[in-house]
Amino acid sequence: MSRRKPSRRRSSPLRWLTIIVLLILIGYFVYRELGIGVKIAPSADGPVIKIDVPSIEIPTVELKLPSPVAGQPSPDGQPTPASGQEPEGWYDIYFTTPRYPDKPSYHQGGLDTQLVAFINSAQTTVDIAAYDFDLENVANALAEAVGRGVRVRMVTDTDTLTNDDPKIQKAFKILKRVKIPIVDDQRGPIMHNKFVVVDSRAIWTGSWNFTDGDTYRLNNNAIKIVSNQLAQNYTAEFEKMFVQRSFGPNKPAGGTEPLVTLQGVPIENYFAPEDGVADKIASHLAQAQQSIHFMAFSFTMNGGSTSV
Repeated sequence: MSRRKPSRRRSSPLRWLTIIVLLILIGYFVYRELGIGVKIAPSADGPVIKIDVPSIEIPTVELKLPSPVAGQPSPDGQPTPASGQEPEGWYDIYFTTPRYPDKPSYHQGGLDTQLVAFINSAQTTVDIAAYDFDLENVANALAEAVGRGVRVRMVTDTDTLTNDDPKIQKAFKILKRVKIPIVDDQRGPIMHNKFVVVDSRAIWTGSWNFTDGDTYRLNNNAIKIVSNQLAQNYTAEFEKMFVQRSFGPNKPAGGTEPLVTLQGVPIENYFAPEDGVADKIASHLAQAQQSIHFMAFSFTMNGGSTSV
């Protein structure tokens, strides 16, 4: 005795009409409550639903750009890393997006979480140079790194280390509890570095101080670069401060390679004051032919020895 195959029910026009009416009603209420627009457009294969979502402010924007390379693109149009160069995706760029009026509920998911992830990736070493520092979650990440056998070292500014702000003191208390060695500059001028080196293979740097205010109340940027060469540069700069206890004009020049090429992209890497950074910038400005885009929190220098 053979079984009859169940027949497929064809979609009737009435059924489609019912579905469309329901979608229109749902779209109306979603638009009214959330500002999300739902549109239905006809096509040869049936109705197509289009959703229009308004822009929503978030505390952090992560910008992942395609990795420039020196070689030819692959058949799918994506870059193909050349032999011996850094892997594809060797840098990530981040920006803060402060919201006003400020609310404590906004203070989550920012650059601090990205830095925590970076520290959590460490397997052998973490060197951190921080002018300002009060992020508890970053301090905890550093402490946890010590707990899994990672060597952690820190350089900071004396004014920061001795600051009686409760948030700053709490963050440093976490570091001191696990006996992370901390070297401060012991001078009036500012140790203004903000960088982290992980496993001698990747660096994190930018305008961003490792504080709650810089993360959620101020406009800042940060960049993470995977590069053994740059990591060596930043480690050399770190050890001038941590090992030699040399800061500011007392820091010796040399020990770094200022010109680095990653996947065909030239990178110039300088440290102040020993590398004469102002002159390097002025020299590049003097070469401009059409335009200069310039952004700075503070601008008081007329220029170095190079005229623009």
